[in-house]
Amino acid sequence: MLLGLAICVPPANAAPGVVESGHSAMWFDPTRSGEGWVLEVLSDNHALLYWFTYDEHGKQRWVQGVGNIVATDDGDVIEFGEIYITRGPKFGPEYDADDLQIEVVGEASMSFQDCEWGEFSYSAFGQAQTLAIRRLSQTMAAGCAPLHGVTGQPVRDYAGQSGSWFDPVFDGQGFSLHWLSRDDALVTWYGYDEHGDQYWLVGVGRFEDDRIVFPVVHSAQGARFGEDFDPDDVELIDWGSIEMSLGCELGTASFDSHLEAFGSGTFELNRLTLLKRPACPWVAPKLTDLYDVSWTEIPSPDNEVLFASSIADDGTILARRRSDTLSGLPYYTAFWHPQRSQWQIDLDNQEVGHFISAQADKVLGSAPVPWGIRSRWVPSLWTENQSWQKLDGVTFHNSYPLGVSKDFSKIVGNGDQFASDNFRTTWIWDETNGQRPLPSSEEVRGGTPVAVSNDGSIVAGDAWEVSTGHDNGLGVIWKVGAEPEILTDQAGERLGRANACNHDCSVIVGSGLGGFAPWHERFSEAWYWMPTGEFAFLGRLDYEFNTSRYRPAATTDDGNLIVGSYAFVDPRFVQRQRAFIWTQNTGIVSVSSLIDQLGVGDLEWKNMWAMGLSSNGDKILLSGEHSDSHSSDIQRRIVVLSLTEKL
Repeated sequence: MLLGLAICVPPANAAPGVVESGHSAMWFDPTRSGEGWVLEVLSDNHALLYWFTYDEHGKQRWVQGVGNIVATDDGDVIEFGEIYITRGPKFGPEYDADDLQIEVVGEASMSFQDCEWGEFSYSAFGQAQTLAIRRLSQTMAAGCAPLHGVTGQPVRDYAGQSGSWFDPVFDGQGFSLHWLSRDDALVTWYGYDEHGDQYWLVGVGRFEDDRIVFPVVHSAQGARFGEDFDPDDVELIDWGSIEMSLGCELGTASFDSHLEAFGSGTFELNRLTLLKRPACPWVAPKLTDLYDVSWTEIPSPDNEVLFASSIADDGTILARRRSDTLSGLPYYTAFWHPQRSQWQIDLDNQEVGHFISAQADKVLGSAPVPWGIRSRWVPSLWTENQSWQKLDGVTFHNSYPLGVSKDFSKIVGNGDQFASDNFRTTWIWDETNGQRPLPSSEEVRGGTPVAVSNDGSIVAGDAWEVSTGHDNGLGVIWKVGAEPEILTDQAGERLGRANACNHDCSVIVGSGLGGFAPWHERFSEAWYWMPTGEFAFLGRLDYEFNTSRYRPAATTDDGNLIVGSYAFVDPRFVQRQRAFIWTQNTGIVSVSSLIDQLGVGDLEWKNMWAMGLSSNGDKILLSGEHSDSHSSDIQRRIVVLSLTEKL
């Protein structure tokens, strides 16, 4: 926390040592709360820096500098050859820009390890320090996030208002505004007091009725500059409030201070700086604006029927091969090895693989075990070193593995805890604790858990509603030590089945509403749900009917790219399946429309499902049926759709 500002900062990514537009943010040294830096990364490898701090007597000081982004052998450095302070103009109606005095006080530099941490070095006022700095804010659509955006953080068209603003009549002072990723706005005001000494303010606001309202802004005093800085000396002052109304080039800022020396007033603002990203106004990109898309058809062995189920980061594909009718087994496990461009079919084992790990070093499957005249099923794990091994600590009579965490440490499923059971009990397994039943409640029992966080604290799926005795497809999460929770939207409407989640289940995706609700205008849409309260439907394709059902299949590890399938009715009034891709910034995109637009691949599909994707979303696994125009035979087909970031 800095100056009483509680700003939620999600994790962000950037290439090591590279300065990018996403570094436009507020930064601070966690050991020096009460001072900080606002950085604006501009075009043409320039950057603007504001440093709000204190002088040697505990009064406010703010330092400015315009720097160059310089590439070095150790990464990019922003070099501020001159940093300076200003003084002179008196706040209020007597303000005279001609009184402005500029004093160069030293030099500084900034560099970054990633998008979370960096270093600030300076030599000024007779001191020199190098400080470890941490990002405090994330500027909306500036960067340090996937090109396609972050789930739950929609970008507004006003995101491009981020930057510096000033009133030409009051030249020498101004505002730096940053729209944040959670739709808050962060403002710092750099000005002067009634004596012409430097004065700065900080506040967080929200958009209300075409205005940005900062109900409380603070000034501060008490701390000392440089090596004498002690965060315990910082005294916050409730200064008053600010309201801003901005376009892309012009705006106003009104203020109302509790302090008599400042009173109230209004500035007529012009834009001073525009961040490198985003543009103003912000316009949602197309997926093809962000990525080059390529298509790789995976050949099927002669006379084989393969059902692809998941894909590893290196392109290894896990599939099931339909066996002959004499074997007694319905399927065998098959692997596609992209390095060798060939299939490997495991005919020596009874296990059937369901999920492959991101590293392609593990496969979760199941195997039949004889039990009287029938068989029961137990989970099995394939590793490179041990081949197939049945899981230790499995105590259920029948166990069907239905989901696995991204790191393959937790497995969930359902089954018969005892041979006499007449309904399936949900369970979770890990190497330390073995197999354990998931909690149930008077309202929910049994169900189908299909996703689990890496730490095992959240399991997602669907469950039965005991009050009806039927499986109504209610979206449910199970948490350690708590009763299962039926998922609802923000209006309290019960949601349908949860289908997948990201690495920590902070993003859960599912389909439709609980039960059958065709009267609801969005009952067929897929959705995301977040434990932090964010929820949204993913939308529909413009040319599909309201009844087209959208079912997400998988998310990336970070939850920011979602793939799935939707039903539609073809010209012969036959229901078919097609694949979709969704991201926060692009919205829902039909894979068929991508194929048609780009001229990659073909549209000769009876059905096309998105089955899975790599951990970062650069590979999407498509599986379905191909119909030869000269034959009535339907053949299985497998395609990998690759997304490569455009430079």
